[in-house]
Amino acid sequence: MQPLLIQDPSISDIALLRPFVVQVAAAAGLTSPYDKQLRMATEEAVVNIVNYGKATVITLTAELVDQRLVITIDDDGLPFDPTQQSAADLSVPADERPLGGLGIVMMRQMTDAMSYQRVNGHNILKMFYSRGDEDGDESRYEVRGTLGENSFMEGEDSNLVPRTSKKNFVPSNNES
Repeated sequence: MQPLLIQDPSISDIALLRPFVVQVAAAAGLTSPYDKQLRMATEEAVVNIVNYGKATVITLTAELVDQRLVITIDDDGLPFDPTQQSAADLSVPADERPLGGLGIVMMRQMTDAMSYQRVNGHNILKMFYSRGDEDGDESRYEVRGTLGENSFMEGEDSNLVPRTSKKNFVPSNNES
């Protein structure tokens, strides 16, 4: 799959993401609503890079690894690790909580896992999407700790743990 290269990124470049993500989702066999979640999480990450990261180049790549789609976003902006940031406390009323953090909540909910590395002055964010199994179980995962370089590619996914599973997930009183 062809990488998407965005030089001197601006908010107007967000429009370039849709065709890239649609092609990636189709190639990976992702169907609705997972293709939309992929697009929303990818857009959120890139919007943050454009608005706050001061990057001059953003490169997006996609690959399938062991039935998982991996979107990699590489940028040369300011260091920022979204996997270590506090998410907004949604138990606090919206008018009482500080600004920020909702995008991180959304990215965590819409991906199976995320990993981050800072390599040679670049932020490398990987977002993982499971295509599910033959029974239609679209399990979600969360990362515990930072994945080492290429550790996921080598099949060492012990840092990935199930977050929820449609088959086994029972909403609490706060979720519907």
